[in-house]
Amino acid sequence: MKAIGPSFGKLRILGHHPSAAERPPYCPRALCVCWSKMAQTPINTNWQDLDEEVQQAQKMLDVMEQQIVRPGHTTKARNKRRRVEPTVKWVERDACGYRIQDNSKPLRRESVPRMPLVPEMQSTARADESCFDPSIKGPSNEEMLDVLRQEMEELISDALLDDPEVRTIPNIASVDWAIRKSKSLERWKELRPDLIQYMLKAENTVQTLCSYCRNKKAVLRCQDCLPKQYYCEDCDLSFHAVFVLHNRDSMVDGFFMPIPPTTVIKFASDGKLIYEEKDCKLPVPVPERICACAAAAAATASIGKRVILITVNGRYSMYLPVLNCTFCGNSWSPNSSDLIQNGYWPASVSYETIYSMDLFSMFEDMKVIAPAMSLQAFTRTLERRTSHFGRVGKICDSTFQRSYLEWNYCRFEIDQLCHVQHFKCPACMPNMLAVSVDGNRKHYRFKKGTDEKGFYDGCLLAKDEEVSSFVDYIHKTTKHVSGKGKCGASQWAAAKESSKKSTSKIDEEGLEVAVCRHGIILKALNMFQGEIFAYPLFLQKEIAVNKVKFFCSDVVCRYWPYLQKVVNVCPELSHLQDMKPFLSIMHAKAHASKCEIKWGGRNQQGAGTTLGEEVEQVNSFLSKTAICLKQMSKSVRTDMLTIQVIGWNGRKRDNMHCALSQRYRKTVARAKEQAEKVERLQEEFGIGKDILETWTLDIQQWANTASGAETALGPEGLQQKIEGLFLSIKQRKQQLYSQTDRNKRRHHLRRKMQEDKKKLAAAVEEYNNFVLDDQKICTMDTILSSESHTWPWELHGLGGSVDLYSKKRVFDEVMMMRRLQEEESILLMEIKQHWDSLRAYSQALKQLATQLCQDLSSQSGDLGEMDAKRGLLCFVRKRQSYFKNHLHIVRAKYLGGMHQDVSPLEDDLDDFSCDSSHYSDTDEEEVDD
Repeated sequence: MKAIGPSFGKLRILGHHPSAAERPPYCPRALCVCWSKMAQTPINTNWQDLDEEVQQAQKMLDVMEQQIVRPGHTTKARNKRRRVEPTVKWVERDACGYRIQDNSKPLRRESVPRMPLVPEMQSTARADESCFDPSIKGPSNEEMLDVLRQEMEELISDALLDDPEVRTIPNIASVDWAIRKSKSLERWKELRPDLIQYMLKAENTVQTLCSYCRNKKAVLRCQDCLPKQYYCEDCDLSFHAVFVLHNRDSMVDGFFMPIPPTTVIKFASDGKLIYEEKDCKLPVPVPERICACAAAAAATASIGKRVILITVNGRYSMYLPVLNCTFCGNSWSPNSSDLIQNGYWPASVSYETIYSMDLFSMFEDMKVIAPAMSLQAFTRTLERRTSHFGRVGKICDSTFQRSYLEWNYCRFEIDQLCHVQHFKCPACMPNMLAVSVDGNRKHYRFKKGTDEKGFYDGCLLAKDEEVSSFVDYIHKTTKHVSGKGKCGASQWAAAKESSKKSTSKIDEEGLEVAVCRHGIILKALNMFQGEIFAYPLFLQKEIAVNKVKFFCSDVVCRYWPYLQKVVNVCPELSHLQDMKPFLSIMHAKAHASKCEIKWGGRNQQGAGTTLGEEVEQVNSFLSKTAICLKQMSKSVRTDMLTIQVIGWNGRKRDNMHCALSQRYRKTVARAKEQAEKVERLQEEFGIGKDILETWTLDIQQWANTASGAETALGPEGLQQKIEGLFLSIKQRKQQLYSQTDRNKRRHHLRRKMQEDKKKLAAAVEEYNNFVLDDQKICTMDTILSSESHTWPWELHGLGGSVDLYSKKRVFDEVMMMRRLQEEESILLMEIKQHWDSLRAYSQALKQLATQLCQDLSSQSGDLGEMDAKRGLLCFVRKRQSYFKNHLHIVRAKYLGGMHQDVSPLEDDLDDFSCDSSHYSDTDEEEVDD
C-alpha cells in the first residue's frame, strides 16, 4: 500500500514560516503540517475509514474556502456571503491513473448497483492574494488549492484501485437483455472475418480421392451424400443412376459448378474430362415380374415418355421407366396408382407433369403461416432453386394450382371418412357460450372467370343461392329502411337493415364470419349488398343448433331491435331470441355510455371475460388472405379460402389445451387482484356491500331509463343528459392516453370530447333557466375541472352525496370482479367439454377401425376396394396413435400444468389412465391378406 507522506514533500517548501501572532487567518504552512501528519500513516482501504478520510479532506477544503477574503470585503460581509457548495462527480481511472471515458449509453434497467470508484471534487472558491505578504514570492492560493486537490485525487484513486472489492465489477449480462445483445453482436463482429475466410475456403476445390473406391481422383461433389460426398466419374455413374435427384457440383474446371442429373463426367479419347448427357428415369420401384412367362429375365428395361418432376428443389427432366417382355410382348409403365403410392401427384390425367406431395404440404403450411404470399411468388421461388442447382425450366402456375386443389380435396374427403370436424370447436360442444359475428369488407372479388362451383362449396361458405333466397324472404316479409344506424353520437356503417348492390366491377363485396370465443371459424357467407342485418341473421340461424348463449356483435344495440321486428312477422325464427345480446368489449367504448352499460359484454351476467372481439382477431388473418384472393375465379377463391381456414382451425385445436390452462391460471390470479381492488374502493368511499349493490342497481336503472328521459322536456330529462355527457367526457379523457397509442385515434377522441363539451354547456345553460337560483349548477368548466362532481338533485346517491361518475367507477370494478369469478367456472366447463370431445373422437376412431376390420374379414368387394379399405384402416390406426399421445399431453397439461384445483375433472381424467384399451388394436380381428 502506498503511503501519502513522500508525495507531500514538495508542499513543505511552499510559503514562509510566520509566527503565531503574525500568521494570517489562512496559512499554507499550517495546511502543510496537517497534511504531513496525515502522511505518516498509510491509507486504510476499509470503506468506513476511507469515508472518514474523505470527509476530513472535504472539511479542510471548506475551511480554506471560508478563509479566502476578497479585496474590500470585511469579515462580517464574508460571513453573510452565500456559501457555494463544491460539486462532487465520480469518475473511473485505470491502473496508470488516467480517466476512463465512458461513451456507453445508460441502460434502461440497472439490475446490480455499481459502487463509485473515484471522486473528483470541483470547487468554485477563489483565492485572495491579500492574505500573503507581498514581499514573499510563491504560488497563489488558487494554485495551492489546485495542488492539494490533485494530490488528494491521486491518493484516493490509488487506494481505491488497490482495493479488490472495488475493482471487481459484477457481471450482469445474465439478467440484462441489452448487455447480452451487445455481447452477442460483439462476438459476431469478432467472428465475422473468420466466417468470411471459412466461406472462401469452402469454395476451394481440394484435390482428394473418391470417397468410395479410394483409388481415383474425385471429379465432383454431391451435396446430398454427406459425409461421403466426393466421387470419381465411375462411382458417380453407378451410384447416382439410382439417386438421380441428388444435387451435384462438378470440380473439373477448378471450381464447384452445379450440374443437372442428366449430365455425367467422362474421360475423352484424349484423356480429358468432358460432359455428356444421359437419360434419367423417374425414381419409382419396378415390379420383379410383369407377366407369367417362365423366363425370369424376360423383361427388359427401357425409357418411356418424358415427364417433368417438380419438388421442393425445383424442376427436373425425367423419363418414365418401361419394362417389356421379349416373349409375350407385355409391357409395364407406372400409372397413377404407382405414382401416388411413391409420393408423387399427377398434374393431369396423362401426367406429363408430376409433383411431389411434400411440395404440396409445404405450400399448404406456407399459406397458413404466411397467408399473403401468392402462388406466383412460390413458383418463382421454385424456379430460382432450379437454376441454383444447375437446371433450367419454368413452372406453370395454373397447373400447380389445379393439382394442389385436387390433392387437398382428396385429403379432405379422407378426413370426412375419419369423422374429422374442421369447423367445430371441441371446447364449445355441446354447449357454446358465445359466438361473435362481423363482416370483412377487404374480401371483395372482381368479376373474373366462370361461376363454376368449387370443391368446398357449402363447407365453410354458405351457398350463395341459399343466402340470397333467405335475404329476399326477409326483405319481402318485413319493411325496413336503408341507411346508417346511429348509437348516441356514433354513426356505424355496419348498422344497416338494407343496402343496394355495388355498381362497380366487384362481384362479392366481402365476407360475414361467425367465430366462437376460442377463435375457431364456424361459418361464413359472401356479402353482395354490404353489411346488412340479414347476413348476421342468416349466420345466427345456422349456428343456433349449437345451443349458443350469447350473440356478440359490434352493433348489437341496433341489431337486436331489428331481430325483434323480424320475429314478429317470422315466428319460425323466434328461437333466435333465446340467445342474449352481447356488445363487443372494445367496440362498446365508442358507443354511448348508456349503451355500453346496457348492452356491453362486461355487464352481462354469465358471460365471463368473453371479449366478443374474437372475430376481429380472425379478420386480421383473413385480411391477409384477401390480398391473393381478389383476382381469383369464384371457385378457386372458395377453395383456397376454405383450405386456409381449415389450417387456421387446426392450429387452434392443437393448442386448445395450452390456451385454456393458461387462461385459467391468469383468471384465478386476476380474480384475487380484482377482489382486493373492490375492497380498496369500499374503504375509499366508506361503504358496505349493501350500498355497493345499491350503486350497481342505480347505474343499471339509469342506463335503462335514460334514453326516454332525455327526450322528454323538463329538468329531469336535462339532469339525465348532463350526467351522461359528464360521464362520457370523463371516460374519453381517461382513455386518451391510457388506452390509445395512435395520434389518429387521439384526434378522434378529442373531437368527440369537444362535441360533448358543447352539448354539456348548452344543457347546463338550459337547465339553469328551468330551476331556481338555489338549485342552479356551476358552469361547464367548473364541473369538468373537478375529479368528481356532486349534483344538487337527489336522483342518484344517498342524499346527493355521491355523483354518477363515482358510481360508474365502482360499477365497472364490481362488474369486472363478477365476470372473473364467472370465468373460472366457465373455463372448467370448457376444459371438461374439450376432454370429452377428444375422448369421444378417440372412441369413434376405435369403432371405425373395428368396422373396417369386419368388412375386410368378410372379403366383400373387388380387389381395388379392399386395398383402399386396408389403406383407410392404416390411416385410422395412425390417427389413433397420434390421439393417444395427444391425450397424454392434454391430460398432463390440465392436471399438472394448471397448478390449480381441478377436482371436478379428476374423475374423468383418471378414467383415461385406467381405460386405455381403446387405443390398442389387439382386440381387432386379424386381416388375412
